[in-house]
Amino acid sequence: MISYQKIVYYKHKSSLFIGIKCKMYILFFICNLNIHILRLNIHMCRLRIYIFKLHIKKC
Repeated sequence: MISYQKIVYYKHKSSLFIGIKCKMYILFFICNLNIHILRLNIHMCRLRIYIFKLHIKKC
């Protein structure tokens, strides 16, 4: 199960990026802002992988 502390939100224009910190990377799911946050389903988002070098020991 993913802890909320490892989830990052980033808004850009009409898109919402939901990032999951994993080791030295952040996996970003790009979503449409029209989707209500409380009813948001990860499977409804496109998976985009952006690499950020972060010093995170565990996933």
